[in-house]
Amino acid sequence: MGSKPSQARGRHRHVRFMVAGALIAAAFAAAPAYAQELAPEHQQTTIVAPAEPILVGAYVDDWSGDALRVVNEKGQPVSIGGLFHTIDENNTFSRVPEQSDRTGWLLERSWQQGATPFSNLQADVSASEIASGRHDAAINVWLDHVDAWLDRGEGRRLTIAPLQEMNGVWTPYGCYERDNQIIVEADDYVSAFRRVHDLTFARLDPDLVQISWAPNNESTAGCGVLADYYPGSEYVDVVGISAFNFGEAPDGSSWRLPSELIGPAADQLRLIAPDKPYLLAQTGSSEVGGDKSAWIVDLFDFVVSDPNLVGLIWFDLDKFEVGADMDWEIEPHHRDAWRQSPDVDYVFPMAFDDIGFAPAIYDGAVTLAGRLASIVLDSEPNCGAEWSFVDEPVGFEIASRTALRSGGYAIPPLPVDQVGLIDLETGRWLVPRRTGEVVEFYFGGQGDIPLVGDWDCDGFDTPGLFRPSDASVHLTNDLVVGPATHNFFVGLPGDSALAGDFDNDGCDTVAIYRPSTGEVFVINELGEGVQPVRVATSYHFGEPGDVPFVGDFNGDGMETVGLYRPSSGYVYVRHEHLTGLADNEFYFGDPGDRLVAGNWADGLADTVAVYRPTDRAFYMRFTNDQGPADQVLYFGEERWHPVAGVFEV
Repeated sequence: MGSKPSQARGRHRHVRFMVAGALIAAAFAAAPAYAQELAPEHQQTTIVAPAEPILVGAYVDDWSGDALRVVNEKGQPVSIGGLFHTIDENNTFSRVPEQSDRTGWLLERSWQQGATPFSNLQADVSASEIASGRHDAAINVWLDHVDAWLDRGEGRRLTIAPLQEMNGVWTPYGCYERDNQIIVEADDYVSAFRRVHDLTFARLDPDLVQISWAPNNESTAGCGVLADYYPGSEYVDVVGISAFNFGEAPDGSSWRLPSELIGPAADQLRLIAPDKPYLLAQTGSSEVGGDKSAWIVDLFDFVVSDPNLVGLIWFDLDKFEVGADMDWEIEPHHRDAWRQSPDVDYVFPMAFDDIGFAPAIYDGAVTLAGRLASIVLDSEPNCGAEWSFVDEPVGFEIASRTALRSGGYAIPPLPVDQVGLIDLETGRWLVPRRTGEVVEFYFGGQGDIPLVGDWDCDGFDTPGLFRPSDASVHLTNDLVVGPATHNFFVGLPGDSALAGDFDNDGCDTVAIYRPSTGEVFVINELGEGVQPVRVATSYHFGEPGDVPFVGDFNGDGMETVGLYRPSSGYVYVRHEHLTGLADNEFYFGDPGDRLVAGNWADGLADTVAVYRPTDRAFYMRFTNDQGPADQVLYFGEERWHPVAGVFEV
């Protein structure tokens, strides 16, 4: 599963590690004494990544809610999503996806945030029971859910770590404590691991799955040594290591540097698995007893310097979530340490597809050769990646000159919309810039109707609000906290407001929708103070209770009004500002969904999407007709409301 390290000036790491639909060639030089020649049929072509970048992942309590926070605090997206599964986690009798397909639900939430899943698979039974085959049925059900997730395509892949941390007594398999005695089942563990491995590849595509053997960095006293539990090189693609600095915890622990914590384990592993890439599959540091920020910098330095380590997954969970009095989370005062740590690589989560989404890439040349695609980024020389992509060589240039990241996806060169979030109770906004930064600010409050538009005609959207209590409009031209730049009155108290370019002049204005009568008042200019605002035209469309929205539904450049009927889930759109029947109607969504229109894919017509608070999911449709969602993104909380726009650079 690896290739023999080359002998060259300087240090290079040649290791194969799959992330985000990729075969990652992250550099490494195993000591020559440990190098093993592989049979030709097992050798892989490798490419040395520039500047020896490392991979970074995280465990978070909720990928839908925490992903934006993680990106902000880390200073860049994370490549790997740490997940915990159990073999019996899927309740097939439930109608709630989070329960009936918990496996797929967890995998997808990580994937939609641009992080390839690293799935720890646990079982609350002994290794001997698993080795006997008694739990094959449960394991196969779990694998079937993984298979269904992989079948969604678009580059989906994962790494599975069966029965992790087997050499610690806190797990029921491998080594455990019973009646104050240490019970060691190392041989049974090896058989159990191999059984899970064989079951996995009897059901799953080996090109889409890797297996990680993931022990703790130290064995509990009496549990033997790491070599006792090693299942053999043919069963392992990646070696995972759990290593935590507990600091001066009440149990008598002491502060330990990364080199002290991880170095001895890595040296042991090089004796039994010299040809494998190593990943810190779970790691973190307490705050008690030392400088956590300095520890983070030391951790990155150590990972970069080790010949086998290719990355780390930070355990970004707080003490309440893990049931222990520990503080693993990266807090705001640790951000500089994380961001300034050396050689951090973001490995791109998605391959190109026929709907226009692309990996989160900067300007640069993309060259595809054989089954490896290599990206070298002009603007970030430390960043590079390879992934399994095509069978024939092909090359092309990336047109965009800006990093266009949004939730793990990149925006293609055409100006498609991004999704922002608003807490309607507090007026808190989360808006992604095209640099990948997420801007947080407060604008408005409870009862206000949020608006997004290009008020100054510069090509980028900024916030606004309509206050139904007094029919006032407040707009700003910046994504920052500050006073509104436009304040005026329009309509009547109780009206609703809509933002859009209603006359195709490149500038957005505010229209009024009167729910009591279904009347639309189109306005093509911004008001000023208490001066009257001229209505360009008005017409009737819809019924009381309908929810209006705006979009360019036919790609002609002029935005018109659509209606969403929450009671039925039906969508109605008009292509002109005239009274009449809907030009198009179709069913999309469920009662209670929150609808928004935007340009999600091709740079032409706007299509609909709904945010479903119960699922905390954003369901996007790429055509204005009835059918299943073309894309699902998981994020937010029940009280959040979605908005769409082309936000400023």
